[in-house]
Amino acid sequence: MVRLRRAEELYAAAAFAEAEALLLPLVEQSPRNLTALLLLGTIAARTKRGATAAQWFERALMLDPDNADIHVKLAAAQRMQRRFNEAIACLERALRLQPRLNAAYLGLGSCYFESGDLERAGSAYLEALRIERSPAAALGLARVLREQRRFDLAERTLRTAAAAHPANPEILATPGILLHETGRAAEAVEALEGALKIDPRGGAALYYLGNLRSEEHTSELQSHSFISYAVFCLK
Repeated sequence: MVRLRRAEELYAAAAFAEAEALLLPLVEQSPRNLTALLLLGTIAARTKRGATAAQWFERALMLDPDNADIHVKLAAAQRMQRRFNEAIACLERALRLQPRLNAAYLGLGSCYFESGDLERAGSAYLEALRIERSPAAALGLARVLREQRRFDLAERTLRTAAAAHPANPEILATPGILLHETGRAAEAVEALEGALKIDPRGGAALYYLGNLRSEEHTSELQSHSFISYAVFCLK
């Protein structure tokens, strides 16, 4: 158990390779150690090794087949490999075991969205929102609405979520992205700058704000060129 505790500490410190090195011999000695199997699966998932993560979670499920949370973890690993049908089946099993499991509906939303089924993705995210008004569910639904070009509904969804989660930088940044895409540049800048006050390193907000600044600069240059040309023509 000392080795397992040490592996958990290393994992918490994001020392994934070191934690994995401790766990591998542990599961060889104790192949029914559920905690170690789950941690190995989580490490593999965090390091983008979907096939390896799936193998560890499958072994964990053999020990605890009625654990809905493990079904969700396995589905996430399968989704990483774009094994959408298997992931969806896994999530449906999780919901049969635990009908109001929010994570399962979020997983279904992601699977359907990534496989191009926007209608089912939207339904899954809506169900997740009915269970819990989480930022992940609101962002997922807004992403679907954005793809469907239903920008007003997407913006309304995000503003409702922002009222419930005023310190969530991703929730605050996404309306700025929508405003940018619908040509409302001044409002977009205001929303993105508000998100950056909460999270100055916010990647999406920085990226879109940079695009807006670049567009403003290009527009100024084009305007200047047009004026110069007009003056030339009048001479």
